[in-house]
Amino acid sequence: GQLIVPKPGGTGRYYIFQTATNGSAGNRNVLITYSEVDMNLNNGAGDVIVKKDTLLTHVFCEAQNAVKASCNSENIWVITGKDSTNLFYAYLITTAGIQPPVISASGPVFRGVYIGNTLLDTRQMLKFSPSGKFLIRNQLYGDPPVLYDFNNSTGVVSNARSLQSCFGPASFSPDNSKLYLVNWFGGQVYQYDLCKTPLTRVLVGTLTTFRWQMQNALDGKIYLMHAGSSNYLSVINTPNAVGAGCNLTA
Repeated sequence: GQLIVPKPGGTGRYYIFQTATNGSAGNRNVLITYSEVDMNLNNGAGDVIVKKDTLLTHVFCEAQNAVKASCNSENIWVITGKDSTNLFYAYLITTAGIQPPVISASGPVFRGVYIGNTLLDTRQMLKFSPSGKFLIRNQLYGDPPVLYDFNNSTGVVSNARSLQSCFGPASFSPDNSKLYLVNWFGGQVYQYDLCKTPLTRVLVGTLTTFRWQMQNALDGKIYLMHAGSSNYLSVINTPNAVGAGCNLTA
């Protein structure tokens, strides 16, 4: 996965974070590298001034995300995690650059898919709520998704709550009150009401084609991208609403 975040301070510089794999089967290592681009160079065409420095090794493939440190701050948190641990690494990006990570231990250990000592798959997902107060973590096979609290002032991850098994894309409603998960293998779209205890999922619809990603949009809706030969989007029209009131157009 790739992630691009602006360097605070309006400098015209950007960090590009990228996961990459090296090593061979049985000794495979997924790592995060970062490059820095200065768009002020080459008459506005930009140029790379730092190229693929390693930030962290043995991470979760595709599992990185970013959120503002607070509503009135330019600083940004970039977060990822270590394979075969329950450790999160939150890097604060400021005008001075990438700061040393805040390391938190919370919830169950997430581990890639192995046969013996051979690592086959490390696809996992991390995603923040719009407020930056919640974090969802999921993986392709194995353990169920886990919902966490995130302190966007300190970078600490805490209060892990395991949800019902379901791997696939996830998004939070704009008002941070609902969590949506899609079952990659069956197409079911589930909603969790984060204002209720215990957390219980409700089926709000089913997608009929291969589903790949979901994303919040500026119009307040959540769009679901279909992969393969599909040429259309599904949409959750009113994601702040409870249950079927979210109005999923599959």
